Amino acid sequence: MSRIFLIPLIALTVLIFAGCSRTPVSSIYKLTQFEPETVDLAELRAAVRVPEELRPKQVTLIIGARTHDTGPAQKQMFFLEPDPVQSNPPNLKKEAKPGTRHYVFRIAPGDMPQAERFRREIVAYRANGGSKGGGSLSVGADACRIGQLPAGRLLLTTYLKFDGRHGYFPVVRNIDMRSLVDENTLREKIPQCPA
Repeated sequence: MSRIFLIPLIALTVLIFAGCSRTPVSSIYKLTQFEPETVDLAELRAAVRVPEELRPKQVTLIIGARTHDTGPAQKQMFFLEPDPVQSNPPNLKKEAKPGTRHYVFRIAPGDMPQAERFRREIVAYRANGGSKGGGSLSVGADACRIGQLPAGRLLLTTYLKFDGRHGYFPVVRNIDMRSLVDENTLREKIPQCPA
């Protein structure tokens, strides 16, 4: 089974494990359906719901898969950028909560040729009898804050969309960042946004 993690806004290893335990059961099957042979990387989207005081900054996508029989799986990192067309996608409206905002990201057009080359390498390896196991897809992001962090739970939810037919589905739902790190670390990892 392919393992896919959508890493919430702080680039800390502990969040990988927290993300696994907060993946809705209904999403697990969808996560296993990510297939490089059929995915259109231009349609792949990642979205996050965060408190309105937070702003995602640099966002990256890491795709891992085997492209040869020996050695570890290959990993490629691509920069994501805000999707200007889907800043407030209709099929995330039911996920809206007071005091939060959704942000949607896509692979930057400048990274698309490299992403397609890597996808073709995976497809060619599998077409020649290579293993389909061990794939991964992860998204990481840095965030900043406007003013002080809000009191209480600091919840975020992350989503993926593989194509235009099936819409977004939650990967990590309502994870409280304050339950993962102490307050000083949280403030350090989520600094004030530049003026």
